[in-house]
Amino acid sequence: MNLLQPIFMACGIALVLSGCRPSSPVADDTPVAVVHDKAITAGMLRQVLQDEFRLRSLDVTTVIAEKRYSYEAQLLDREIDTIVLEHIAGAESANAARQKVDRLLAKDMARLGGEAALEKVLASQRKTIRSLRQTVYHGLLLETIAAQRHIVSSPEHLEQLRRTLRERAAVRVLLDETTLHPPVGKPASNGQSVAAGILVLALMVGGGWGLLRLGANRFVLAAWVIGCLLRFGLWAVTPFDVRGHDVAEHLDYLRHVANTWSIPDSKDGFTFYQPPLYYFICATVARGEDVTDDARRAQTLGLMFSIVTLAVGVALMVHLFGNEDNDGNSALAAGLLGANPALAFMAARVNNDTLSVLFLFAGIALLALWWSRGGWTWWLAVMVAVSLGLLTKSIALLLAAAAFVCLFLKPGLGIKSKLGFLGVGAALVLVLCGWLWIRRVQEGQPQLVASLAQSSEAMLLTHQRPDPLTFNPIRLIQRPFNHGWFRTTDRDHFWEYWFRSAQFGQFTFPQMPMAIPRLLVVTALVTGLFVLAGMVMCQARHAMMSLPFTMVWLAFIAGQMVYVIKGPFAAGQDFRYALPVLLPVCFFLLQGCAQLPVRAQRVMRSAVVALVAAQVVFLLLVIVI
Repeated sequence: MNLLQPIFMACGIALVLSGCRPSSPVADDTPVAVVHDKAITAGMLRQVLQDEFRLRSLDVTTVIAEKRYSYEAQLLDREIDTIVLEHIAGAESANAARQKVDRLLAKDMARLGGEAALEKVLASQRKTIRSLRQTVYHGLLLETIAAQRHIVSSPEHLEQLRRTLRERAAVRVLLDETTLHPPVGKPASNGQSVAAGILVLALMVGGGWGLLRLGANRFVLAAWVIGCLLRFGLWAVTPFDVRGHDVAEHLDYLRHVANTWSIPDSKDGFTFYQPPLYYFICATVARGEDVTDDARRAQTLGLMFSIVTLAVGVALMVHLFGNEDNDGNSALAAGLLGANPALAFMAARVNNDTLSVLFLFAGIALLALWWSRGGWTWWLAVMVAVSLGLLTKSIALLLAAAAFVCLFLKPGLGIKSKLGFLGVGAALVLVLCGWLWIRRVQEGQPQLVASLAQSSEAMLLTHQRPDPLTFNPIRLIQRPFNHGWFRTTDRDHFWEYWFRSAQFGQFTFPQMPMAIPRLLVVTALVTGLFVLAGMVMCQARHAMMSLPFTMVWLAFIAGQMVYVIKGPFAAGQDFRYALPVLLPVCFFLLQGCAQLPVRAQRVMRSAVVALVAAQVVFLLLVIVI
């Protein structure tokens, strides 16, 4: 057992004893379906449903419902399509296609140095290899069917064939243990937890000392410590390929850099178009040999980045609200940043978001300081943060846009001075980042997000466009989790998907007592009303003082909306693309609501405290369960 688990289990036991109990399990030998005289038991389903949700002894109805929403369900549908195509093409053609696929892959293996070399390089990529094999096999079957002039006459014809074979195919796939795999990664070992714990303790003490120097009170320090411990707990119990995004593809990039110390061609991999800074930093600790070890090391760096990100955000809030009149506001802001699940989940991720968010938070904090103090030093610091962000992820362009708009709207600065700031800032960004953009154009990859062309059609929005007008709070309370892979109209409503992912990401937590997520949603909705009220008050009474936060808010919301319109996939609506707006949210909530009547301010503070408490309980349950 991990050394940290007893601590978090104590909290979980207290919650369970207080009445938050998951549903009782169903025995493994309980029959749940009979298909073609074959009894399917709850145990059979559980055996193959150990996917990214790490399902354990759940009620079988929950298991079956969650199966529809998991990524593995897409593999099931693909297997059913394969059987349909095999049925049309015939057994002889199917065997010929399999043999051709094997020859093609054997040729690739020979080019890479043989099967042993391929297995060593792609030890954790069995899903990717299987998906590649199946895709090629599909293509060959379709070629065969076309050559036979036996093409499926219509989508309805294909769906009819699918329905005819669905039960037989579903049973065949469900009982095939090689089709569905549990996570490759493991929770941190005791040794890894101790080593990382020392680093976290050092960051926690150093950050606490720095916050004290800025004037933080004991409540801010408590929020800081709790935020650090929650991130450490999430890191310790989360395998690197759980609640991640394109983890295998990011590891491909990392291992390429670790083995060659060169930037890959942007067209050679799904994530290879990404800027290289994150991968080179991770490569300094990766060995390039064992992929699971490299992933855990990169995950540990993500934990460090997440804690430093929290320190930057809390320091900014102390700077803004740390005086005697607003003493409690800085603690509320620190609690919101420390307990927000979408931000805390970054501590266990293996992708460039972990470093990108750090530079974005730093850039926003520096922009706020430049706005209040002026001067070349702060402006150049903003441009350096923007440049480092651009070398990590292209989303930093939104921060650059916000910074340049603030420059031209800054009062007390002449037009010549503004042009000077613009010229020097733009030149610095071009010097630091221009070479990468030139390289990408030379590679024939001028797009900022090249992976859109390769995204799964299973995540396409129903009408291939987001719905920015609908927001139904009742629906959010009834169904608090996102289901991006499941074709339902819920995922078409931009603000609802965005709101859910701000609390839970794109993931479901079927092992979680539903009272906790629903309470979290209710308190977040109430707090959101005060955020909107605070935003209006800031624009009405403190428009110029609030301008940097307003521009950041507008830039990231508008940028994400354009991104989803250009690539109408459910995943594009994830709040992780707008995490920097947490800083404007805190500012509007606390600065703007300070203008409200005293009674309304008390309600606001109570709502924030309830939200933070619900978020902490939710994260503790994620860690424990």
